[in-house]
Amino acid sequence: MKPWLSLSTSNYGRQGQDRDKRRRSTWGADRSVYHYGFVLVLLGVLTLILWNVGWLFNRVNIAMLYLLPVLYSALRFGRGPAFFAASLGVVLFDFFFVPPVLNFSVSDFRYLISFNVFLMVAGLTATLASRLRAQLKEATKREEQTAILYRISRQMVSLTDLASMIATLEQQVSNALQMPVVILLPQTDGRMIVEKAADHVWLNELDQTFASWAFHHGQMCGRGTEYFKEAAGLYLPLKTEANVYGVLCIHIGLSVPPLDLERMTLVEALSSLAAISIARFKLEEEAKVAHLAAESERLRTVLLDSISHELRTPLASIIGSATGILEGEGVLDVADHRELIVTLRAEAVRMNRLVTNLLNMVRLESGMMRLRKQWCDIEDLIGVALRQLKEPLQERTVTLNIPEHLPGIHVDSVLIEHVLVNVLSNAIKYSPERSPLSICASLEDQSLCIAIKDQGMGIAAEERARIFEKFYRSPRNKHITGTGLGLAICKGIALAHGGDIWAEAADPAGSTLVLSLPLTSR
Repeated sequence: MKPWLSLSTSNYGRQGQDRDKRRRSTWGADRSVYHYGFVLVLLGVLTLILWNVGWLFNRVNIAMLYLLPVLYSALRFGRGPAFFAASLGVVLFDFFFVPPVLNFSVSDFRYLISFNVFLMVAGLTATLASRLRAQLKEATKREEQTAILYRISRQMVSLTDLASMIATLEQQVSNALQMPVVILLPQTDGRMIVEKAADHVWLNELDQTFASWAFHHGQMCGRGTEYFKEAAGLYLPLKTEANVYGVLCIHIGLSVPPLDLERMTLVEALSSLAAISIARFKLEEEAKVAHLAAESERLRTVLLDSISHELRTPLASIIGSATGILEGEGVLDVADHRELIVTLRAEAVRMNRLVTNLLNMVRLESGMMRLRKQWCDIEDLIGVALRQLKEPLQERTVTLNIPEHLPGIHVDSVLIEHVLVNVLSNAIKYSPERSPLSICASLEDQSLCIAIKDQGMGIAAEERARIFEKFYRSPRNKHITGTGLGLAICKGIALAHGGDIWAEAADPAGSTLVLSLPLTSR
């Protein structure tokens, strides 16, 4: 098997330079007659003007005026026409303005020195002007290439979808080269495919074979390169220092000459930009996965810690109460027996609420929560929540301020009842025993707002948003048991209904949580 040779940019550069020379030679043959003819006409017109008004100038001024066509030719046409203008200018100056006039002989040999100096100055001027013209063209081309790269890079930064990024890259590179372009990405089996093959009818199985070779070898191949030079396309691997992410395929065609060195430089820059853009997207995806994995691990740890503590407490109370009832039979009086049963029921309700919170959080996080909406009366929802908390509320005064004739709301009654129970439970937990609570309903901007106010310590301004985060517990309330899930679930359920829940500004007399639900069905 023939060993593959490494493809160097210098090899391609030499080939491109040879092609440039051939193209410039052909182009020069086509345009030279026009250029030299224009110079000839320009000198003829200048000589005619000076012949008629030459008496206004001395010979030194006339010689300087013959430098103008030289400068113009150098800037407009290049070095060859400029030297032609200088030589012809000397001949015309000698023939028409140096004694003897209308004769090529020179009466004063000092004019020969002047002619040589004129030719030297004209040649130097033509060289400098031609070089300036070439530098201007090069600067213009570089500016155009920089503008193209800048425009594409700006678009790449704003895109977050890989398919959109690939489509934009293909379109921009195709516009820059005026050639069909497609980007092939590798699959798990190593094949190179394109998602929308119908948009690239020129791409055949042979092109994919060449692209696969470029991907696996990390080298460009195809039209004008050292490998598969007779192919109709050019295939550049999209690679960074670490990986190869795909292949940029450019359909040049068999009837079109390969790309010259200038366009090849632009193509390499565009392929590098495409590789960096795809690499950025891949790294962002990996970073998101890593972040999700770390967040999942953190949540799992916090959840296990919370569950191990929160479940152990009610279970211990349930076991203790049940044991007391069984072992105290015939010993406990009716009041003690009732107290143990009440404790048993309260702890079971508490554990049931914890498990319900955990299940609802799992449904919210996984997107599996489905709303079973129906038209409900807000008074009924509040009444159900208060009945569920009858035992904790038996020593408290609950003030209800619910206007008559409130419209019904289209919600999932079970979930909204759960929200009200969680908010009321928090108000009971974080306020002094026997302190009053108030529930107020009102209409505001096509929404029904339910405000639950307690007489507790209040919520600090910096915590009013954080209390709705998962597992957040205020440092001031670390001594009170809880998982930090209740209000986070309330937030998720409210948002799922198109509403919201928030804490009002700090109140010296306690805190107020407001649940807002839309009146219209979504």
